[in-house]
Amino acid sequence: MAVNCPENAVLVKFRVKKASVISGGTLLCEYKLVDTNKCCKLKSNLYGTVKQLLAKEGDELQEG
Repeated sequence: MAVNCPENAVLVKFRVKKASVISGGTLLCEYKLVDTNKCCKLKSNLYGTVKQLLAKEGDELQEG
């Protein structure tokens, strides 16, 4: 399952790596909103293992 970006944002820092085992509340990444320059954190609401990181730090992510 991929995690959707809530707004246009720039990925600042991943806090997990490929093959990390995560649970609900695990901090996945930090990102900065393009429109407001506000820094935000994305936490997991699922349990599982990170299979793949689909973006790189510094990438601009589109909403959805």
